[in-house]
Amino acid sequence: MNYKSMAGFSLLELMVVIAIVGILAVVAIPSYSNYIIRSDLSDMTSGLTAMSARMELYFQDNRTFDDVGDDFDSPCVEVATERYTIECDLDEDGNGYDLTATGNGSISAFTFTLDQTGARTTTRAKDGWGGRLPVACWLTNPGGC
Repeated sequence: MNYKSMAGFSLLELMVVIAIVGILAVVAIPSYSNYIIRSDLSDMTSGLTAMSARMELYFQDNRTFDDVGDDFDSPCVEVATERYTIECDLDEDGNGYDLTATGNGSISAFTFTLDQTGARTTTRAKDGWGGRLPVACWLTNPGGC
């Protein structure tokens, strides 16, 4: 029998290919997952910033945040999307607010806040995405702010 005429893969060749695919998967899957999380976090921070801009515009027109929730066009309403939920809390004196965004789905481990001074805080984050919480910034990547 002539072995040179036989076609196919040897077991060793097959095991090498499986090992290479396994190594690529170990590197690629976490990297892709972090990419998706960063994308969703970007959407959440944009939502916080947009709501803050609406709050500031209301303040310019009314010189207070008080009664902002009673107006039909009020910017201080809960916003819920597929990726996050933003809640608005007004200060008792009508001169300030706190916006809190809580992630849903792939970013459910994250909670960001923003107040009338522009102070950004991460109060909850995925393990490995920062040091001791709360952090005075929005953690939008595993390396920190």
